Amino acid sequence: MGLTNKVMANEDSTVLGILQGAFQMSSREQCTMIGMICWSLWRRRNNWLWRKASMSTFGVKGMAMNMLSDWRRAKEKEDITRIPLQLRSTGCVVRDSAGSFLRAKACKVRNRAYAMEAEAVRLKEALSWVKDWRTSKCIFETDAKLLVDVMHSPKQGRSFFDTLVDDCKELVKHFEEVLIVFTHRSANNVAHILAQAAYSLIDPREWINTAPDFIICTLSLEAI
Repeated sequence: MGLTNKVMANEDSTVLGILQGAFQMSSREQCTMIGMICWSLWRRRNNWLWRKASMSTFGVKGMAMNMLSDWRRAKEKEDITRIPLQLRSTGCVVRDSAGSFLRAKACKVRNRAYAMEAEAVRLKEALSWVKDWRTSKCIFETDAKLLVDVMHSPKQGRSFFDTLVDDCKELVKHFEEVLIVFTHRSANNVAHILAQAAYSLIDPREWINTAPDFIICTLSLEAI
């Protein structure tokens, strides 16, 4: 486990003294792992005492790692529920390949999210909106580079952000010839202004023009 130089003992050592010394010399991450190993050893001892069930050292390590992973997921969910609701406004502008205006939408979104999670919510809303009237030859532009990179990655995580990304990937499956690309904030001024204008809107607002063969949807998000 890489903790040999942290957990040290001699003939006069007590369990309490060993653990106190280990915690003093270890990082926060190492202290957490030591605690998980102690819990796993205690479980191993009880399994042998009451059920005569043996467990290898690899089993002790595996149980400790699994317990730590479960604890982190539970802590992550707990942290999310403590985040206060934040009202954000979002703007989506759709244009053709020549840059001519086609459609636009502005609305407010209230969610318990960090900035990158709010960006994923924004993309999810845009995909759902466009999917209702267009499913081919679409480009979605956003200034959230991390979100674009994750959307193009096959990796899957367990965080709330990863769950939102998975929702976006499922929505993308409804489209044909679709791209999600990164664009600098200066390139989506119209969507940015639209998102700011959404502050004063009571209900979502949508503006519609004709739809050509090819569309580009540019997104922007503002915190209120």
